[in-house]
Amino acid sequence: MADRVFMPRALDSNGDIVTDATAYFYELGTTTPLIVYSDSDGLTPLGISTNGYADGTFAGVFTTEPIRMDIKTAAGVSLPGFPSDGWYVVPANGVGAGTITFEPQEGNTATDVQTAINNLSALWFAVTDYGKSLIAAADAAAARLVLGLGTASTTDATAYATAAQGTLADAALPAASLPIKAWVSFDGNPTVSINRNSGFASVTRISAGIYECTLSAAMADTNYGVLATAGDAATTRLAAHYYVISTTVFRVYVINHGNGIFSDADFVTATALY
Repeated sequence: MADRVFMPRALDSNGDIVTDATAYFYELGTTTPLIVYSDSDGLTPLGISTNGYADGTFAGVFTTEPIRMDIKTAAGVSLPGFPSDGWYVVPANGVGAGTITFEPQEGNTATDVQTAINNLSALWFAVTDYGKSLIAAADAAAARLVLGLGTASTTDATAYATAAQGTLADAALPAASLPIKAWVSFDGNPTVSINRNSGFASVTRISAGIYECTLSAAMADTNYGVLATAGDAATTRLAAHYYVISTTVFRVYVINHGNGIFSDADFVTATALY
């Protein structure tokens, strides 16, 4: 069984297609020509080189050992990045991830790549479901219940297993330590209508797709970040960007990345973090 050689597109230093390229194959770390194959069984020799197509691509190439590859123009000039040792190959049978084995690691008992991927996927889904439960919590008491901390922000032993646990729970995430300082959700089409808001004094539409957001309290400096999203009922392709103007003011720019034009959005969110 042979592995498929990952054949790149033949491009020159300007990124233009080389229409007359030829790929040459050598034993790893040498200039000794190496025979490659045209089939995944490694039974049909292709030779020690193969000519590219006019669009810079190559026919399928397979190898039974690591290779060194050089791609040259018809004039014999190597393309940028070539020759290259240990060129990339991938298993041709489609089950390569399951055949790569290793010792199990703490927290993931898998002994092959495919099983490890499956384990991590299962963990991700579990964490995501847990996170959704927290996000869906109606208030702080409900969130504490999801976390198994009791429903009240108290050091009373009746709310927690011990008073010490209550103290730890109350001190674990004091408001001042949380990175989210303010957030707002608003309809920006055609005029601004705020849906939900915490920590924003105002949101003003400057022009199509440009909204100026003013914080109720100033940030420590202008190095804060903003997470902005945008969408609309018409499902046009909108992207949101931001620009910090001062410790209290930043702007959100909504662009239709289908045409590159600023566009008003039915749904805009902005979260200020520090």
